[in-house]
Amino acid sequence: MKYCFVEFKVDDSTRFNNLCKVFKEIKKDKDKNSWRNEEDWLTFFDCKALSHFWWFTKEEKTDTNSV
Repeated sequence: MKYCFVEFKVDDSTRFNNLCKVFKEIKKDKDKNSWRNEEDWLTFFDCKALSHFWWFTKEEKTDTNSV
């Protein structure tokens, strides 16, 4: 088994509580072995949180799928 970690920098208690909610939801799905659609996860994040992620463009997604 390979191990990894994710490091977060949380700048206030509200954002930390939101992170904990997401973690609990991920754990729920993992325990049930039933994952939600990607779009469903976006509702857990506000614009500030989403701005820290890199999003494939349509062209990049097509190129990645062809590899």
